[in-house]
Amino acid sequence: MKRWTSALALILLSISAASAHAGTNVVRMRTAPPQQKHIAFSADVITETTRTLQDGNRIDQVAHGKYYADADGRTRTEQSSFISGQEQITHITIFDPVEHVIIFLRDNQGQKVAHVQHLNQPASTHSTQSGGVLGAIVSSTSDGPVSSTKKFSKPVREDLGTREIEGFTAHGTRTTRTVEAGQVGNEQPMVITSESWTSPELNHALLTENDDPQSGHRTVKLQNIDRTEPDPSLFQIPPDYTVKDETTSSTSAPPQ
Repeated sequence: MKRWTSALALILLSISAASAHAGTNVVRMRTAPPQQKHIAFSADVITETTRTLQDGNRIDQVAHGKYYADADGRTRTEQSSFISGQEQITHITIFDPVEHVIIFLRDNQGQKVAHVQHLNQPASTHSTQSGGVLGAIVSSTSDGPVSSTKKFSKPVREDLGTREIEGFTAHGTRTTRTVEAGQVGNEQPMVITSESWTSPELNHALLTENDDPQSGHRTVKLQNIDRTEPDPSLFQIPPDYTVKDETTSSTSAPPQ
């Protein structure tokens, strides 16, 4: 089981957000730029993970989630996590830049609690930054010894041009990092690659892929994208939840 890491987003796809092991969701907030444009849409989030063990055995997992964004910059991420075998739990994260709060909805065997964390300063939704919830999901599952040490060589970035994804034109970039031999007890250099395809129209990543020798190959993608404004109630605390008010800084990690 992976630990919670401080780091979305969608998002949170900010949503921000659903990982292949329990308990990880990374939320990164930034001060909102003036006149920031927010795009309203919703989509399904599919996370596919493949890990190859030393004996050649493979572990394949698929997790399903949802992502919602409104014209005011609010986002809601519903992210599934595996806790044992194929059993899944769903983590719901609501980011509200209007009220300057992050809300974590947790349903533990019928005990429904809304953890409300207040931001010390106005922040922009991580879902509308490069990578969005997709970047958050990929980051949240790369918290092993390699990532935590940050002993990488200088990243090499590559422009991949454009391609059509889900009816949108997306621009791709690939980043390659190398952990040199001996940095974390590794006998040989380890190469980690991250690929992101972002739609300028949605100002959001539609597809991310991450290859890591430790955590395996992970693909996070948006499907069934709907450009209509989501139901406002999705960004509110349900009436049957107990509210636990907390205080946090502009960067926060979800409660366990």
